Amino acid sequence: CAQLSTHPEADNAINFRYIDAIGVAGSAIPTSQAIQEVVLFCGQKWKTKSKEQTVSKKAPIHWICLREEPVLYVNDEPVVLRELNQPYENLIFTGITTKRVEAMEKTLKEDAT
Repeated sequence: CAQLSTHPEADNAINFRYIDAIGVAGSAIPTSQAIQEVVLFCGQKWKTKSKEQTVSKKAPIHWICLREEPVLYVNDEPVVLRELNQPYENLIFTGITTKRVEAMEKTLKEDAT
């Protein structure tokens, strides 16, 4: 079951968590708005940390998606494939390649338009 964020700065990020000690954040499949909130949250954390350590450079944000299934955004909401009789179960694509996921996303997008 999805849990809302425990960080009010990223309210729309489902299951959002942040480990301050190492500067790592995580979220379940985010909406477009949630992605923006997480990036702003991480930027603010870096800005605060930079002031404490007198670091004056900007830090990149590396966004990594660990999903092994295609994702399509419809009206800024993430949509994924599901079996009709198991709408809450992930499809199993263990070991799928990036190329295959991207091809499936392209097909899903074409089917939806």
